[in-house]
Amino acid sequence: MFKQKSSIQMDHAVEWRALQIFNSYRLCLALLLIVLHYFTIGYIVLGQADPFLYQAAVSTYLFFALLAITATHFRWMHFKQLVFSQLFVDSVILILLQHASGGVSSGLSILLNITIVASSMLTTTRSTLLLASIVWFALFAEHMVFGVRNVQWSGGVFQVGLLGASFFATALLGHIFSKRARFTEALAEERGSKLASMEQLNAYILQRMNSAIVVIDENKRMRLMNDAANELLKTNDAQNQITEELSKTHKPPFSRTVSINNADYSMRIRYLGEPPITLVYLDDVKQHAHEVQQMKLASLGRFTASIAHELRNPLGAVGHAAQLLEESEHLNVDDRRLVDIIGAHTDRMNSVIKNILQLSRREQTNPSEINLRCCLDGLIKDFSAHEHNNLDIKTEIKCDDIKVWMDASQLNQVMTNLCENGTRHSHANGGISKLLVRAGLHEEAAPYVEIVDYGQGVAVEHEQHIFEPFFTTNQFGTGLGL
Repeated sequence: MFKQKSSIQMDHAVEWRALQIFNSYRLCLALLLIVLHYFTIGYIVLGQADPFLYQAAVSTYLFFALLAITATHFRWMHFKQLVFSQLFVDSVILILLQHASGGVSSGLSILLNITIVASSMLTTTRSTLLLASIVWFALFAEHMVFGVRNVQWSGGVFQVGLLGASFFATALLGHIFSKRARFTEALAEERGSKLASMEQLNAYILQRMNSAIVVIDENKRMRLMNDAANELLKTNDAQNQITEELSKTHKPPFSRTVSINNADYSMRIRYLGEPPITLVYLDDVKQHAHEVQQMKLASLGRFTASIAHELRNPLGAVGHAAQLLEESEHLNVDDRRLVDIIGAHTDRMNSVIKNILQLSRREQTNPSEINLRCCLDGLIKDFSAHEHNNLDIKTEIKCDDIKVWMDASQLNQVMTNLCENGTRHSHANGGISKLLVRAGLHEEAAPYVEIVDYGQGVAVEHEQHIFEPFFTTNQFGTGLGL
């Protein structure tokens, strides 16, 4: 996990911000050192060993703090180079201030540990150890110089050695903790990013669901709705109806059928969390029934196709036997009539089986760009040539350059079925086979084709069944046309 080096490094902007914070600390420290020099607080006296050196060093430190803030703000150098150079200057000035204040006994050497910690957080381990080595050698050199200049010097080399050891320990421990902090931050960032992506994905899925979903708080106020719910509950009356139904539900089962906008919906309720959040699911009962019907029809289609395949061979044998019997010279008129009946019904059964197998196998479509007017003119001409002479077909095509993208053979099949149904019902109603074919564009620029017949129309009780397989009102029909 997090094998790439970039995944455990601080963000570049965060690094610069951290350096600017340390620059602010440096400025405050310089001001504090000036105050402690000119105003004695208790037993704290700084710069008593060499006031001139202390004043020069602390003034330089104040100027350097302001310069570092400016350099960081405008990013005059590469980050690592800028950090190391600032921390090096910090170490030199702090050692000078310590020398001017009486050496190691002044206690200013503790400030060098803060510099080492900053280096471990902002630079690499190698740079931090290098800085710790330089500071330790410089501190040792300062201690020797201070001993040479002061006759009453009483050693303290062991104390300097302990300070050097603390520098290296601080460098290593600071780097370990800094690395862990960076790793934790990178891990939190990555998980936060994944969580945000997951939340966005869940919101997208929720908005695209067909079910209307409503989130209601403990005060019966709607807090969140997906697109389907917004479309369904556009009016205040519909929203009030949901809250009223919700107030009636106190114990399982949390499901009932409600009528919204003159349509029946299945209302399912779920309670989550504390305080309770209520989720309301609204599903169109009619749509659900249609989906169930489609699944049943798919299963029925596969079952029917298997039966049709098994019947095809024996039916072919019956038809072949009828043809051989028809060729016999010893058949009388009544027998030939029976043979003709066998042949006619065999052909009809073969046609039904062929349609069933064709319906179940569903050949792959080959769509192409079609000029709708030219296609309709050709279809009407071919259909008229195969029908009886008193066929009357009129056309109303409002646009000559309508282009559609579909399979021409499937369009031909659909148009032929509709025209055959229309002419049959028109002839049965008025004795004349006539049709009206209309085509054009809707207001939303969608092309349409209408086949208008002059029959009695579809009976109300048959309207919901006309697209079901094998449903037909014609005694010679198969129920597979539409």
